[in-house]
Amino acid sequence: MTSHKYITLLLILLCSLTFSKLKAQNQLNMSNIDKQTYQYYNEQKWDELIELGEKALANNIDFYYLQYRMGVAYYSKNKYRKAIPFFENIVTRSPNDEASKEYLYYSYLFGARVVDATETLYRLEDKHRLKVEFHNTNNLLNGLGFEYKYFSFNNYTINKTVNSEIVQKVRNTMNYLSADIINFTHNNSTYYLNTSAISGDNSVFNYDYSTEIINEKLKQYQVYFSLNKRISKGLNINASFTYMRENLKWYASTYIYNGITNNFVGTLSFTKSDENFDYSIGSSISRINEVKQSQPFVNIIWYPFSNKSFYSSTNVSYQYNFSRYNDNFVFKQSFVAEVSNKFNIKTFGLYGKIYNYVDDNGLSIYNNLDAIEYWYGMSANYYFNKTTQIHLNYRNDRQTNNYTDNNIDNEISYNVNSILIGLRFSF
Repeated sequence: MTSHKYITLLLILLCSLTFSKLKAQNQLNMSNIDKQTYQYYNEQKWDELIELGEKALANNIDFYYLQYRMGVAYYSKNKYRKAIPFFENIVTRSPNDEASKEYLYYSYLFGARVVDATETLYRLEDKHRLKVEFHNTNNLLNGLGFEYKYFSFNNYTINKTVNSEIVQKVRNTMNYLSADIINFTHNNSTYYLNTSAISGDNSVFNYDYSTEIINEKLKQYQVYFSLNKRISKGLNINASFTYMRENLKWYASTYIYNGITNNFVGTLSFTKSDENFDYSIGSSISRINEVKQSQPFVNIIWYPFSNKSFYSSTNVSYQYNFSRYNDNFVFKQSFVAEVSNKFNIKTFGLYGKIYNYVDDNGLSIYNNLDAIEYWYGMSANYYFNKTTQIHLNYRNDRQTNNYTDNNIDNEISYNVNSILIGLRFSF
């Protein structure tokens, strides 16, 4: 083939590509996009609508109905978090568009952005709000919950020999009860109050106090309060405070000891939400068992399908003890899957040898003297209806007990199994 034939073929190819590009550009105009997306919308061809709409937006073609149809398309495919930006754009441009505000409200709610959903709910007209609200906006309380937790401990008592002198504390029984209330307010805030009590019996082997086994009675009371405030779209601040009072009493043949410890925890965190992620960063400051520490953390929640059908939560924290003792990284991981719209399951685990650990923004405090090496477990939630929910939780902890044998430090590992049952009512 001669050189001029190569040039001719090259020119034909370039012309063909240019013609195809011009044809595509001619098709990607507002009139054609409006016509074609309207057809897809009526025929509920959501995939085709999304594909064409994304191309149009990439070519700076944007108008009200395109935003609305794109939002509805993603919403109809249950990709609620992807639908949010489209309805946000519409509501920003047209604040009185009640239909788009309702879509936005449900996209927030089904996309696990409850604080944003609440803010949108209060912006709906009264008659419209009463139709869709997930809680009664006229109630002082919007939720009430109760929990009971039972603990079972492996027997890890060190058997005393003729020449041994054992000093050890062994836990025998423990029970946990809690009650909480929650309120969603008109000022973009959520208030949460929890009270709990723990009671238990321990055996203390310590011949400096008694030649008999000492019976230790544990009573522990805790009050927790948190405030979650919406700063702007997808950005929240959470502040909480926890007070815990622990009372230990020792009995043998006579009354031996009565000790009270006051524990305090304060936390502050920020959460930012985008399309498929929630990012949180914060820290706690605490004094637990007379030990002061801070515990900064980072938490990432990933919604791979832009909804709550499946998501994961990854948390990394660092325990910094002001006395530079037992500093440690702690890693937590959980996965949640919706089996149906009434039932979901969660698997979870923690790894990191922890003392005086602050969990759940201060709601849970692990102030026991035995270190937790790791835990794993599973929980299940079932919704009888919109107002009543039951949840069950099983957890296995691997813990380390320290004891002395003839004044020589030793340790032994043991398992703790716990089962929790809870009821929650929404108003």
